[in-house]
Amino acid sequence: MKIRSCFEIALFELRHSFKIFLFYSVICISLMSVSTSLLKAAMTIPDKISGIAHDLNADSIEIYDYNIDKIENILENVNIISCRTGMSGDAINIFGKENADNMWIYGLSRGIIINSDKFTNESKEYISQNLLSGEFSPDKDNNPVWINDIIAKKLNLKCGDVLNGSTNSDQPIKLEIQGIFRDSDEVNCCYVNEQTNELIIGDSQPVENIYWMRCDRFSDLNKIQKTLEENNIDYSCEDMMFRSLNIMYASFYSSSIILIVALNGIMTYLLEQYYSKRKSFFKINSLLGMNEKNIICVLFLIIESVLIFSVICSGLLSSEIINRIDTYICELFKYDFNLRGFPLVQLIVNFALVQVSIIAVFYKFRKMLNISANKSIGRP
Repeated sequence: MKIRSCFEIALFELRHSFKIFLFYSVICISLMSVSTSLLKAAMTIPDKISGIAHDLNADSIEIYDYNIDKIENILENVNIISCRTGMSGDAINIFGKENADNMWIYGLSRGIIINSDKFTNESKEYISQNLLSGEFSPDKDNNPVWINDIIAKKLNLKCGDVLNGSTNSDQPIKLEIQGIFRDSDEVNCCYVNEQTNELIIGDSQPVENIYWMRCDRFSDLNKIQKTLEENNIDYSCEDMMFRSLNIMYASFYSSSIILIVALNGIMTYLLEQYYSKRKSFFKINSLLGMNEKNIICVLFLIIESVLIFSVICSGLLSSEIINRIDTYICELFKYDFNLRGFPLVQLIVNFALVQVSIIAVFYKFRKMLNISANKSIGRP
């Protein structure tokens, strides 16, 4: 029997059992449209929230250690936002005893310009881009200091002034103001380079530094936490949003998978019920020359017709669902998640998953279909 004849028989069967196929198509459309909408949300919303978290520094992590080299060797995919000493009051070492009467200095800690080829130091970038006077050359060996404009104004300091600082062991040290930068809540009030910081510490007990880091990718946060724990490095972070996003990912994808599994079950049930109901029809056609391959071809064409029709309709329906979800979320959070549009990628993914399942079902039932067809035409 030619392929054209299989198409004609499949078309006849679709017309003959139109109501049954329409009923199953409606179920398939409902399941696939919801699954596609969930998959669209799963592939879009968490990443959008990750972007918001990044802007709010919610993907940052504070790491407590003495040496950047150790952290540098074990971590990947992070950027240093800033580094500062772990003790408040360390700014006194910079501004000297003559400014000790300025009690507000005691609550400040000095920042450290990290010299690392692996990490991007955002404090370093901020100072270099927001200098109001002076220069930013952290490689100089004249014990350079960078202060914000608020401190410069309060202490009447300018670039080139020499500060009579002190080490942790109260040894005098000369520090030169190399630059003055615009004040910001994102950076410390004053900065020294690594060499100057080590000079200030001297032979005294090392001071644990705080490295405030941010992940390149929000999804790396959990990986970084595990790495730090394995290397016995203390850290702290607000990981509630990360956990919430993981739950959101799991909920969206698991719901979508459940719906696809249900859709596969319905398509399999439709195939079995239809073939069982139309055995006599295939028996007659077998007597007219239809073989087992032709039967499988007809069944495949029927199922594919139902599936393709369901995909097209579910694409239109899921677009409307997604638009309504996007409007609701936008009004609720005052943020545009940009979910609107035809979910082509998600439809292709769902169609491919169902297609693989159908092929697997036909492979599984091929012997059963062949045996049933043989029995129906009286073959042993």
